[in-house]
Amino acid sequence: GQGNRLTLDGKARLTAVQASHPSAVLQLPQLTVQATAEGSWRHLTGDYTMAGDTLRLNLPGMNARLPHLSAAGAFDVEEDRVRVTGRARLTRGEVRLPDHDLRLTGLRAELPFSWPYMAATGRGTLSVGSATWQTFELGRVRGQIHQRGNGADFSLRHTSQMLTGGELKLDGQLR
Repeated sequence: GQGNRLTLDGKARLTAVQASHPSAVLQLPQLTVQATAEGSWRHLTGDYTMAGDTLRLNLPGMNARLPHLSAAGAFDVEEDRVRVTGRARLTRGEVRLPDHDLRLTGLRAELPFSWPYMAATGRGTLSVGSATWQTFELGRVRGQIHQRGNGADFSLRHTSQMLTGGELKLDGQLR
């Protein structure tokens, strides 16, 4: 940069990312982050993109596989304050609950987010292409999800494959 002005443009590729806890393991073969920023050492603003392939999450009683996960947005760093906004996307996800012989496939989500949370954060979408219990096709799920503080509100609709015209609406909170 010139004088007190900074201009940054960078890209990082992390491989074999793994986080472990006694009851959980998260694995990501590759994560790519790209960012551009302008400003000064006291106030820096910019944009970022992140993309990862084949995230795996193993918890007791649950296994998840997300073939494609991405996020894009903006950041603002000013002395002792950091603000990040963006939109996370996942496609073609799969969750298995082997203890219950339940499988969810075709998971898709698009979730606007902010950190720290801002009330103006938009609504996102969430869908499950197919839910299967044992050998029974249960149907699909579609709905909205909205960040609220450190959690989310959701409104989902399950369309039954087993009961013609059967539909279940579920509204709730994740906290």
